[in-house]
Amino acid sequence: MLQEEVMNALFTRTSVRAYQNDALKPEEIRRILQAGFCAPSARNARPWYFIVIQEKEKLGVHLDKDTTPIPR
Repeated sequence: MLQEEVMNALFTRTSVRAYQNDALKPEEIRRILQAGFCAPSARNARPWYFIVIQEKEKLGVHLDKDTTPIPR
């Protein structure tokens, strides 16, 4: 049954382009990050990192930063 739910989620997903201006709760941010950390990557390299920005005025500060993965 779980496989069917996953397939349904994949086939019916949508791209949201109308965002609400509401802040996420800390637990919601934690869950989203957990999902990202569990995402598969080639050879389990996990070459990504996440930055949580909660203040809109600070968003532009991070956009031009180097996003080269930090070596482990």
